[in-house]
Amino acid sequence: MAKKEQTAVNVTDFRINRVKKLESLYADEISTRRRYNQSVSRAARPRTAAAVRDVLEKALQDRENAVKLSKELFATNPIYANVINYLSNMYMWRYKVTPHKSFKKSKTQLKKKLTGEAFELMYNEMLEAVDGLSIESKFPTLLSMLFIEGAVFFTTYHDEESITLDTLLLPNKYCRKIAESQFGTAIIEFDFSYFDDIGLTRQQLDDYFKSFPKEFKKCYDKYKNKNTLRWQQLDPHYSSGVLLNDYCIPTYLYIMGGILDYEKYQDNELERNENLLKYIVVQTMPIYQDKLVFEMDEVEALHKSLKNKIEKSDKVNLMTTFGDAKVLKVSENDTVANEVLAKAFKAIFNNAGFNSAIFTAESVEALKMSLIRDKGMVWKYVNALLNFYTIAINNWFDFKGYEADIAILPISPYTYADDIKIYKDNATLGVGKLDYIIASGIKQRNIKDNFELEDFLKLNEITPMQTSYTQTAEDRNSSGSNDKEDKTEDKPKIEPLDESKEESSKTDEDK
Repeated sequence: MAKKEQTAVNVTDFRINRVKKLESLYADEISTRRRYNQSVSRAARPRTAAAVRDVLEKALQDRENAVKLSKELFATNPIYANVINYLSNMYMWRYKVTPHKSFKKSKTQLKKKLTGEAFELMYNEMLEAVDGLSIESKFPTLLSMLFIEGAVFFTTYHDEESITLDTLLLPNKYCRKIAESQFGTAIIEFDFSYFDDIGLTRQQLDDYFKSFPKEFKKCYDKYKNKNTLRWQQLDPHYSSGVLLNDYCIPTYLYIMGGILDYEKYQDNELERNENLLKYIVVQTMPIYQDKLVFEMDEVEALHKSLKNKIEKSDKVNLMTTFGDAKVLKVSENDTVANEVLAKAFKAIFNNAGFNSAIFTAESVEALKMSLIRDKGMVWKYVNALLNFYTIAINNWFDFKGYEADIAILPISPYTYADDIKIYKDNATLGVGKLDYIIASGIKQRNIKDNFELEDFLKLNEITPMQTSYTQTAEDRNSSGSNDKEDKTEDKPKIEPLDESKEESSKTDEDK
């Protein structure tokens, strides 16, 4: 009886050892153990497109998380950064300043106008003040913050020692929009507990208030005397904000879902290409009448000996089996085009009453239409900034009965050739000469200086081409009579060739 029990124990131990050795044959790869490791790395950033959509849905209650995620993505992902930069640098920020006589109810004030040196002094001061805004650098920065954070709030501060207007950015967390002015600018409230939360001493806080308009110090003192005045309206003539939407949510954060899917596709494609270079050598152990020909220790020895020979490269792996081993695909490539997703995508625009080709087509005309649509979308926010700064600069400075009318020429680096041609055609007809000079890249404040410099360098000896745009009818008649008398007299010292005349002469010769 004891002998049978001992035999049973030996058989059990043999089977256990046999199973362990079998497991060691198929589970001794580090990559296999790592692939099936169940430990999950946790991070704050969403790892799937569904997680990104979940963050956006919860952004109505937790906007700070969405803004933080948008900032991190802009700093680390070039695709997201390029989208933001594309929108914020849509225009070339070439602007014109026009002194506009402000309307007064009193007829005596209306008739009163500046002349001579007084007007020139006022005009130069106006140009100096507008140039002090640094529109070329300030507007792209404000637009970038708008698209990244969903909103941008700011106030203006005038340094009396210089003709400049500084812009102070206000923290979004302590600002909110309450109304809108007739000029399309936002009327905002500020939470004055901000100055308590930054943790400054009283002396440091007094120094900090010097960089703000005096209005902030007065409102803060009101708040300290009465806690119910925590939120107070700022003067819309000097403070405002631009919102991407009513909830101040960075809408373009939705792109992150597509970026995550794209990165996943990249990893899958890379792994697929690497697998094309890998091989699996299958060694099948013989079986006779459902019994192993070799014992397990012999099979293990054969596996190890062959493994030492063929696994010198990381591209080859060995598998030892006791039967036929086959690797099959779960599904083959579908040769039939799947149009379900394409039709569903088009249905989104069709249900909205639009033609989807306007948004997603790849033709030249469709690309032009998309660019026009993008320019129009950004122009809305540019106008909001421009309206506010026009109001602010005319309230901070006294231009002696005049107002500075600031206009940004809608010139884009993507359509510069077409845009500049429009201004050139207008200038040749005698309309918008100043616009063409500014559109060509010369600042308005430097026009007079450029003329004086060219006069000093005697560049006026280079006369323009003799065309119908640079001559009057009398000039053309007089020049025609002089040509008959003496063609060599009164020629300019340096005269550029007229390409149009050359081309016409060439065509005549060809004929």
